[in-house]
Amino acid sequence: MQPTHKIDVYLLLAVFSLMVAGPAKATRFAERHEGAKPKSRSEASLVSSAGVSSSTTPSRETVTGPNYRRSSQVLRYGHYTLIEGEPFAVEGETWTFDHADPDPLEGWRSEDLNGSAQNAYRRITATEWGAHNPVAAPIPAGSGAAWVGYYQDEALADGWSGGLGYGHNWCQLYKSPALTYDGTGDVDLSFLYFNRTEEDFDFTRVLLVLEDGTEVQLASFTGQIGSPPSSYPTFNRTITSAEFQGQSGFQIVFEMSSDESFDDQDGFEDTPYGPFGADNITLTNNIVEGDQLWDFEADDHGFIATQCGSIGALMDAHALTEYGGVECGLLSGSVLAFHNASGFHPEGQYEFAYSPAVSIAGVQPDSIWVEFSMYSVLPHADGVFFRPGWQYYPSTSGGSEWSERVGDLTWFFVADEPICLPYTYAATGIPAAAERVRFVYELRSDREAFGLPPCTVEPCNGNETPLVDDMAILLAVPSEAGSISGNVFLDPLADCGQDAPARSRLVLLEPEGKLATAAADGSYTFGFVAPGTHTVSLIDKPHWDSTCPLGEPSYDITLGSGDVVTDVDLGTRAVANVQDAAVFLSSTRARPGFKCGFVAEVRNIGTVVTDSVDLVLDLPAHVVFESATDGGDFVPSGGGDADPAGTVSWRLGGIGPDESMHVSVRLQVLPNTPLGFGLEGFLEATLVQDVDLVNNTTSHTETVVGSFDPNDKLVDPSGNIAADQILAYHINFQNVGTAEAIDVVVRDTLDANLDITTFAIGATSHPYTFEVVGREMIWTFTGIALPDSTSDEPGSHGFVEFTAQPIAGLFPGTQIANQAGIHFDFNGVVLTNEVVSTIEDPSGVPELGAGTTSIRLRSVRPNPTGEATTLQLFLPQEGRLSADVFGIDGRRVRRLTAGTVPAGELELHWDGRTDAGGRVAAGIYFVRFRMDTASGIDERLETRVVRLN
Repeated sequence: MQPTHKIDVYLLLAVFSLMVAGPAKATRFAERHEGAKPKSRSEASLVSSAGVSSSTTPSRETVTGPNYRRSSQVLRYGHYTLIEGEPFAVEGETWTFDHADPDPLEGWRSEDLNGSAQNAYRRITATEWGAHNPVAAPIPAGSGAAWVGYYQDEALADGWSGGLGYGHNWCQLYKSPALTYDGTGDVDLSFLYFNRTEEDFDFTRVLLVLEDGTEVQLASFTGQIGSPPSSYPTFNRTITSAEFQGQSGFQIVFEMSSDESFDDQDGFEDTPYGPFGADNITLTNNIVEGDQLWDFEADDHGFIATQCGSIGALMDAHALTEYGGVECGLLSGSVLAFHNASGFHPEGQYEFAYSPAVSIAGVQPDSIWVEFSMYSVLPHADGVFFRPGWQYYPSTSGGSEWSERVGDLTWFFVADEPICLPYTYAATGIPAAAERVRFVYELRSDREAFGLPPCTVEPCNGNETPLVDDMAILLAVPSEAGSISGNVFLDPLADCGQDAPARSRLVLLEPEGKLATAAADGSYTFGFVAPGTHTVSLIDKPHWDSTCPLGEPSYDITLGSGDVVTDVDLGTRAVANVQDAAVFLSSTRARPGFKCGFVAEVRNIGTVVTDSVDLVLDLPAHVVFESATDGGDFVPSGGGDADPAGTVSWRLGGIGPDESMHVSVRLQVLPNTPLGFGLEGFLEATLVQDVDLVNNTTSHTETVVGSFDPNDKLVDPSGNIAADQILAYHINFQNVGTAEAIDVVVRDTLDANLDITTFAIGATSHPYTFEVVGREMIWTFTGIALPDSTSDEPGSHGFVEFTAQPIAGLFPGTQIANQAGIHFDFNGVVLTNEVVSTIEDPSGVPELGAGTTSIRLRSVRPNPTGEATTLQLFLPQEGRLSADVFGIDGRRVRRLTAGTVPAGELELHWDGRTDAGGRVAAGIYFVRFRMDTASGIDERLETRVVRLN
């Protein structure tokens, strides 16, 4: 928001502090406060943390057993993981911007606050519209459209007298994806639309914007045209070859502009459906990417909403080597920067950057602070200032959104000479009900707002600094929680001697059911472990033994309050030198008349490099062979349409331990193939020295379907399942952009009702690396170069598969839900649909009542809910019952009851709050029951509760 007064700014040397000063008044500090400790939450200051050191555990050659010590319980968070599509910081990590992640910003996001209005163009649907507005949705065709304006609730929240519509001095843009004109003729444009703006004062324009920025006006609308929701005219326009002015790159841009009065903001221009909407936008003829139809049914087709003159979000990660003159030993690798391509801050830049969230629900930190290193040269005269701060969720007003920024109102600048220091900034005003926190870093380049004279020497707005690196959010928490860490190592002599790291091995923590992946140096950590008895062990792996601890399969560790246990080291060795090839087969989605692909994977689960592997794939019926990768030899069957198409064979070279090879075939599904027909392929591998032939053959049936979501998730079997059913999950992804995707990452957090020890990776479409953090599974396809669907539709698809089994003892009616998040390069996450499996009632389960020997859950109502939930239980006999609510991250948020209860009916209520009284965030929670009886029965039961906003 453009200020109406000058803004106070202060000089940074090594300390930031609140001061009483007039506008633009600089105060210098002669003393640097090196080695300062973090301030309490009541102090709003940024201080240097130089001189604070951290200890590390020395390396050892042989294991000596767990090492217990007490902790001050300072938890460190950085980097990120996705939970239900939202980035959360990971315990024990740091934002170094060097993780080689597909997102170089490591979950950080930035908004451009320049301008007086929000970006108001958007895709609307009838459902979303109805949740915000009292009138019917202005959608010309189908269920989606492009629209510009404020929703009714947004307008009223801003105090507009006219409600839904548009405001003063708007200039809103909606930009199509970039396209390429082939230079051979005219291009035809058409769309359905309506317009309702103040006649001859406010306008909607349609522009052809060429690659050099030249704008060609194609249409201009003012006044009332069309009558939503009943009448929408069609606009048609031929864009002549001359209008492209010899250029090839172009975009179609919709611009809506208004003057300073007579609109919905002041109530003098009533637009009951808003100022403008468009639908079924078509571009045909002479476009390299092919004819375009933008109907806004499934998504926004890559349209970008922005404002005229908007600076845009400039935050990005840059290699430090780009800044040749920087001398700062605290920075390395890549750093976070906020400058434009020319290396300075354009006038009007107002960047609002924020970190991934840190979950503090149930933790109740005593204090929160951030640590980071910064190199900067920001003299006052340059007019570039920055400001740290915080946000909390839910908002301090009790809403379901993030709070407004909290922290210093002061903006800071830096002296004329470069400064390179580590800093600490304490959080302020931590609400008791806060469940998440994130750090905010604002940067502003605005000479007028800060009372500075106009610039006379270019560049006017500073340089490329500030440069920020090695950032982490720290929590000082109550000392009850502890941690467990150690190393996984190769132990060929089975004497607990650490020969070499055993990377990528999975370590299991029970009873939490969490996994950790051993890093390249063999290290692993379980953070925030509750006091009590825990078991740490290696997940079994074919042809490998666990050797350490000696004579035991696992460590039993009892954590006291605040214990930090290190040196929980686990040894493993190969049983023998064996070759063992396992095969997997799957395919992309299949539609009549379209192409699909079968993908075969051969994985060496043995301990030595294999000999050559012969692979044969029997193709299904109703397909025509087109091509095979890696020299596959196709032999047709010679049959008709309904007969198998033939076989494809490969001879593959040696495959190293834990390595895989992928081969594939491209097929054309015949147009007459009926929907629901199963395309069945059969795969067989021959390896002379193979020790296990059972996993050398497999089959896969792909059901022919009609239209489908290209990024989706499937489970087999679906619906009701047996309590011991193995569930097979298949996640599809497709690049529907306009350029190839260099990297793809698939993330999937296992439902708490799935036994993590039964997790197994199945077929994948491309080579990958795999990591597990807690219960989140991460497939990374680095350098996949996945083609876009417009240039290579069959090649634009990919998938991953895995299997898992429900935990034992789930009550009938328990739901198991899973959803995946897919990342294409640096784009936002694409969420799949959620698949749900329900444990069915097995035959012979006794009715509730007399003679029942197990506790039963009669009902959970309402569920989902935004209010209180009632859980009705039947207890067959007296016993001690505990009932606890857990989040999807495994942390307990509320104890509902703990004590002796009589036999019979029991009702428990959960109001959606934590033990501390704060409201939990919307999401999935699990209520776990445990009952111990005098007869020695130990009953356990779990159910799922979905909380709404």
